[in-house]
Parts: sequence; structure tokens; C-alpha cells
Amino acid sequence: MEFQASLIALCVLALMLLPVLASRLFALRAQEEIDPRSEFLTNEGGNGLVATLAGAVAGNIGIGSFLALFLFANQAPVIAFSVVGAYSLGLLLCAVMAPLIRRRAEANEAVGLVDLMARTHRTERLIWIWIPMAFVFVLRSAVQLGALGLIAAPVFGNAPSLAIVASAVFIAGYLLLGGYRAAVQTDIVQAGLIVICGAVLALGLPSLEGDAAPFLSFGQYEPAILVGIWLFIPWSALLAVDNWQRITIAGSTRVAQTSYAMAALVCGSLLLLMAYAGYWAPDGADMYGTFTLLAPTGMAWIATIMFVACIMSSIDTFIMPLVSTVDRSMPMRRIRLVIMTLVGLTALTAIFFSDTLDTIIAAFNSLAVFLPAAFGTLFLRAPRAKAAIGSMYVGLISVITLSSVSQSVASLVGFALAAVVYVALNLQEDGR
Repeated sequence: MEFQASLIALCVLALMLLPVLASRLFALRAQEEIDPRSEFLTNEGGNGLVATLAGAVAGNIGIGSFLALFLFANQAPVIAFSVVGAYSLGLLLCAVMAPLIRRRAEANEAVGLVDLMARTHRTERLIWIWIPMAFVFVLRSAVQLGALGLIAAPVFGNAPSLAIVASAVFIAGYLLLGGYRAAVQTDIVQAGLIVICGAVLALGLPSLEGDAAPFLSFGQYEPAILVGIWLFIPWSALLAVDNWQRITIAGSTRVAQTSYAMAALVCGSLLLLMAYAGYWAPDGADMYGTFTLLAPTGMAWIATIMFVACIMSSIDTFIMPLVSTVDRSMPMRRIRLVIMTLVGLTALTAIFFSDTLDTIIAAFNSLAVFLPAAFGTLFLRAPRAKAAIGSMYVGLISVITLSSVSQSVASLVGFALAAVVYVALNLQEDGR
């Protein structure tokens, strides 16, 4: 059964390559008058409603979120359902903030969050802002890649590490071939698979008969975690590098707003499916096993397809926005080297990080520390470079340290320290 699931996973991966290869052939035949660099980095000319909506859905439904929701719902339901509500609110926040983000990006000739933050804060070297962002999103991508490795492991002699390396080579291959355009085109396939498979699996929810934990149970966590969830998870959607870039490069402001308003509904429904599955899962059941129970008899492969699509949907759209904000004037050879480096770091992180839930929580907690610099980017006229850099590094180090002590309050403390440093350095620079 495991070997069959792995073969299905590999077939799904091959299916996702078809639109990429087809588009390359079409581009060669049609000789499109689009700057190859812009096509590679931002999918210029291809960011209409369908592509933007598909990207917003696929990019915000990752296996890391699914796993966290499943485990939380099984042990601490109030946390899981709070995350569903908070993240759906975050996607609506993306729709509301889209006009402001696009105005600021156009005024500063920026594409992504990193370069806009660097230009607004007048940072001489963008790399100092890029590093902490890359750290967090490599961490998040590693969760996805590790899960893909586990699914594909039976094909590689039950060696997850080898499966992770093979999966990383596959991802790097199509990104080196098509860049961000390849990521967008695969998003369309992935979003369709996720929504269709999710709808079929949702029909099986009444068949689950596990003993649900009390709804207000917090498990091993403290009630303070709810404060962090409702304060920071909505903003974490906005701070995701893929969401930010998707908003700035959308065909129009209306396209961006419509896409994220619709994505809030679609993603909210899918996340709710995962939370309910975890809530009613049989005792001792794992996430994959539970979803095979939801599938119609003899069609467990539906769960495999959905999980593979969820995994692939996030990795590429995390990596390419990081690449496009390093330095768009770099030779294409160096840009491809950055892609290979990021995918390689993601693979190494996936191999050596064993506790997936801790990795997910650390990644989400870390995003909160970027809020002061992000607010300054959007709302201050002349914020200072030292304030942005100092707050991001102090906040990130504090969150990673505190996550090993108390995950419930790590994001709150990290954000507070980052905010204090940001305000203090801005005032100091002004001579006040």
C-alpha cells in the first residue's frame, strides 16, 4: 500500500510538469515579446485572476499547516479552530491591504517584501534583511519537503533522506527551467487537485467515530497561546513572501483583492476540513491514515494526491520570491545558483529537523518579529535601516531561543522585543 501511494505521488509530480513543459514549447514557437528575466522572476504577463487565485489557494494550503491543525485538533481543539479562523482572517487582510501594498511597491519600484523593506528603510545592503526572511521560509519549506520525502520513501527503499534529496532535485529542476512562471503554472494544477480532492474527502467526515477531546482543552499548551494566534497569525499571511509578491505583481489591484477574498473562503473551508478530521480522528490514527479513511472505498489514492499537491504548492512559491528580491540585475547564471542554494539548504534542513510540529511552530512564531519593520515599511515616511535590521535579528534570535522553553509565549515576547528595538533605534537615529 505504501509503495503504491509513493508511485501515485511520483505520477502526480510528473503531471505537474506538463504545463511547465507545454508553456516552454509554446513560448519558443510564439516567440513572446516578454523580457526573459521578468518572465523568469515574476511571470510577467501571466498574473491574471486565474493564476493569482490559484496561487493564493495553493500557496496557503501547505502540509505543515495541515499537520499542525490535525495534531492540535486531536489534542487541543480550541487552538486548532482558532488557527483556522485567524488564518482565514489573514487572507482577508491581504485583500484589504492590497491597494496600500501595491502603491508602496510601485512608489519604490519593488516587487517583494524584502526589497520594499530594504528600499523604504534605505538599507545599503539588502542581504541583511534577506537573511532572516530566508531563514524562516527555508524552515517552512523544509516541513513540506520532509513530508514529501516520507510519502515517496518506499520507492527509495524506505530511505526518507534519499527521497528528500530526489524530491529536492526534482523541484530545483523545474525551477531552474521555468522560474516563477513554472511555480505559477504548477500552482494552477495543484489548486485544482487540492480543491477537488478536498471536496471528495469532506464527504467522508461523518464516517469518523473517534473520541473527541473537550473543545476547550489546551493539551500541553497554555491559554496564552490564543493571544499569539489571534494577534499574529492574521499578519503572518500578509508577511509571507509569496503572498506579498503575488499581490504586487497581480494584473491589477482588483485582481489581487478578488483573488485573496475568494482564497479566504476556499482555504478556510479546506483548513476547517483538516481541523474536523483531526478532531474526530480515531485514537492513535495519523493524518494520512485518517484521510484514507475519508476516501471512498478503494480510492485512498485521493488522499495521496491531495497531500502531494499541498506539499508542492508551497515550496516553489516560497523559494522564488526570495530569489527575485536578492538582486534582479544579477546574471541569470547567478540567479539559478541562488535557486540551487536555497533548495539545497531546504533539503538539508528537512533531513536534520526531526520534530515537524516544533519546526512549524518556530516558523510561524518567527514571522511575528518582522511585524515592526513591516509596519514601518507601510506606514512610516523615513524609517531607519538599523531599526529594521536590529529588530528582525533580535526578535528572531529571541523567538528561536524561547521556542525551546515555551512555545505558547515565544511569539509574544519576540514581537515585544522586536518592537522595542525598532522604536528605540528609530528614535535614536532621529537624535531624540
